[in-house]
Amino acid sequence: VLSFTALWVMTWSATVLSWQIDSAGYAVGMNMGVLPLHLVLPVFLGTLIAWQHDSSQALRSRCAVAGAAFALVHFGVLVLADWLWLPAVANPSDTAELVAEGFAFAIAFACISASLAVVGALPSRIRRDG
Repeated sequence: VLSFTALWVMTWSATVLSWQIDSAGYAVGMNMGVLPLHLVLPVFLGTLIAWQHDSSQALRSRCAVAGAAFALVHFGVLVLADWLWLPAVANPSDTAELVAEGFAFAIAFACISASLAVVGALPSRIRRDG
């Protein structure tokens, strides 16, 4: 758990510190170099869950739920970082559009993270079953 927390903190530190800003000082977006770190986290989470549970009966659903829950918390951190630290964008969207876009992204990221957490559990299952 400590290693996961350390990786999570490192990922957010790298994300915030490398956030792209244009010459006028407006936020452009996440540096694509740190995107893989955000995708490794749910894989690592699935691996940790698989190592801690002997029963493979409900492992897939347990990892999927944990991955989705992680993604929603992870996205919440992005929203907080955006409100508290990141510079404004040049042409801000209206609030309704921003909320709809954020909701769609959060759901998509939750689905991706759920799948990646299940993938992260596979090596442990193979080792245990093999």
